[in-house]
Amino acid sequence: MSGRTKGRIGHLAGIGVLTLLLLWPALWSGAPTAFVDSANYYEGGGEAVGFFLDRTGLDDLFGAGPVAGAPAETASAGAGGGGAQATGAANNVRSVPYSVFLNVATRAAGPMAAVLPMALVTAWLIWLMMAPLRPLQRLAAGAVTALATTLPFYAAQIMPDIQAAWLIAIPLVVMRREGILGCPLAGALCLAATAAILVHYSHIPLAAASGTALGLWFLWRRRYALAALAQLPLVLALAVNLAISVVMAGAGGGGGPADAPRPAGAGDRGSEAPPRLSLAPGRLPVLLARLFEDGVAIRYLSETCPGNGFTICEVYDRFPETSRAVLWGKDNVRTRATPAQMRRISAEEMALAWQVLRYDPWAQGWASAGNTVEQILQIGFSEMRFAEYRILGPDEIRIDLQRPPRGLFPALETVQALSVLSAALALLALVWRVPEARAPVALLAVGLLANAFVCGALSAPAGRYQGRVIWLVVAMALALAPLWPRRPPGRT
Repeated sequence: MSGRTKGRIGHLAGIGVLTLLLLWPALWSGAPTAFVDSANYYEGGGEAVGFFLDRTGLDDLFGAGPVAGAPAETASAGAGGGGAQATGAANNVRSVPYSVFLNVATRAAGPMAAVLPMALVTAWLIWLMMAPLRPLQRLAAGAVTALATTLPFYAAQIMPDIQAAWLIAIPLVVMRREGILGCPLAGALCLAATAAILVHYSHIPLAAASGTALGLWFLWRRRYALAALAQLPLVLALAVNLAISVVMAGAGGGGGPADAPRPAGAGDRGSEAPPRLSLAPGRLPVLLARLFEDGVAIRYLSETCPGNGFTICEVYDRFPETSRAVLWGKDNVRTRATPAQMRRISAEEMALAWQVLRYDPWAQGWASAGNTVEQILQIGFSEMRFAEYRILGPDEIRIDLQRPPRGLFPALETVQALSVLSAALALLALVWRVPEARAPVALLAVGLLANAFVCGALSAPAGRYQGRVIWLVVAMALALAPLWPRRPPGRT
């Protein structure tokens, strides 16, 4: 066996072992970890699959197939792809690609099949980040990252959270290799980045930030073609989202069920508005909810409704004061608004945000900055749980969330806080000492700040949002450790 073949086997074996390390919470508990939204992704994916089968006439052939892990008497529940499924698919408010992937993988081989590819790709990216270390050194560095952070809980989770970290790790891999990748590796990284953007709408601005940072670095080095190619995953993902919105528009999809009951006083104007094309089809008005909780938007709307032309004025006489109330409360916007109004409300979000910023820039800017800082400091588990899964049908699942053993999560969060703090200090010292470390550390900082702003200022601060990416600080400190022997500039 040649040395090159042995080297490849060593790399594959190392990635395989690291994948198992990233899956330890799922292997220990017997099932992937979960969040309160996990079931919604599975069920939305089932509705989307049913919609596709119904539209293509394949529902009779595939719609009632067996479901892995489902009891015999319920294996075909919900199959058939009828009109209800078509409506549900068109009204799905979460990422269609991730929902479909989760549903199909889980139905085919159980919940573990949905997290195994995510852990494998994450392990592969860590392996690439650790170059040019030898295989055993890469495995050791990856193992430290896995055991000193909460990374495995995200890699083994039925949620799209871990893919946010890919959008920071992939530009770091490209930068550390000076853009010299080769076609197979470049294609694989592009595919992984595109998939990571597609799994959640919050990943779109994160990808824009990290891709722009990488592009600027290439421009600074006068590598103009690579600066343009760095934006390719975002362009591809947006094209896919646009294509999905075309299908949803053709199906008459809106922001909520067409037959949803509406309380007295809910507006019904604009029902003739057609479904619109979108780069984030069917998304929830998360930014609107954030603006309401910050308070400035409520003051602006209270003073300017109904003459300001915003559709939200048709829906509420008294505006809800928290983001949870806007999205999930008894009087939430999806319940009160018609499908046509929901489409208009989503389309008007950015215009409303601009008007709110103009109305009181200091108050809104201060609120957004505070939310971003709060998000940076929150790196815990939030509401992540161990879980038991019972698949009831193609678009129905029961996930019983279970509390972890007492003291486990606080202990892991303490270890992570100490590890991240130590790694951050090491990176700061390395930036001062070695110029070669400055660009990758700067790119890492851009990614972490962008993630905090997108999730904190545009949504709502939560531990899992920053927890899903903070492990990159530890990984980067270990990856750049070989640079320590180099002398600082001007020293002998």
